[in-house]
Amino acid sequence: MPRKMSKAELMEAQIRTDPRMVGMYGMPYAQPQTTQGIQREMRENKRKKLVGIYILLIIIGIIGVLFAVLDNAGIKRFQETADKANVTVTYIKHNNLSDKIYVTYEYDSKVYTNVSAGNVSSGKYETADEITVYINRHNPYSLMQDIYGRFDWLRNVSIALIILGSVLLIIRHFRRYLSESSNK
Repeated sequence: MPRKMSKAELMEAQIRTDPRMVGMYGMPYAQPQTTQGIQREMRENKRKKLVGIYILLIIIGIIGVLFAVLDNAGIKRFQETADKANVTVTYIKHNNLSDKIYVTYEYDSKVYTNVSAGNVSSGKYETADEITVYINRHNPYSLMQDIYGRFDWLRNVSIALIILGSVLLIIRHFRRYLSESSNK
């Protein structure tokens, strides 16, 4: 008559025949010999995945900061080579979240009518409002509103992601250091 297995032995047998364990470690003889070994391996795999997520947070943060800085640099470069002018809003095309505004202005002794000045948040301007834009010297139909710093929120969120990922990596490293020093 076969011996009755304890709950721990039954659980260990189930774990060893689990297809994920066999896929990860191979046949049962290649698997860790104790349930504690299996649990330690699973915790280590989870930690490795978390490190990957922390590094991904840092990389996404760096990309976000670079995008915001490059956008601000492009806007500043355009503004340095353009002429600043006050123009009149003549038409507003309403959408759900934003309005596309059209302006009329005089530049270099020529009148430009209903030229697109870009999108703004809905309800920001009304017809006949005066706004400040930058007019391209080489192509007066090319306008840009004063949008320097429009991705400041992205820069701030990206910096927060970099800090969060770095702090989590430092905490993980410190916890590992404490664990290793207590085992000695």
